[in-house]
Amino acid sequence: IRNRPTPPPTPPKARKKVIYTRYNGVLVGDPRLSATGEETGLVDIRSPLTQDIMATFHEKPAGVWVQRVTPAETQPSVVVDVATRIK
Repeated sequence: IRNRPTPPPTPPKARKKVIYTRYNGVLVGDPRLSATGEETGLVDIRSPLTQDIMATFHEKPAGVWVQRVTPAETQPSVVVDVATRIK
């Protein structure tokens, strides 16, 4: 009885991703994964010393990567009634 050849094992997914940005040039980052282990389309750029996330990039349709900016929380404006404004 002959043994069947086994297919080669599939290589693991790349841990690093090279992206081309418009203003920052070429960067190497880690793809952000979802809870199920799938790529989310975001790439995190980490500090080489502390491994803290410095920036997160997402891809635009033209193949250009743009830094993702989280909006700052706005404080509710204080409403002043008309009588107080007149005084």
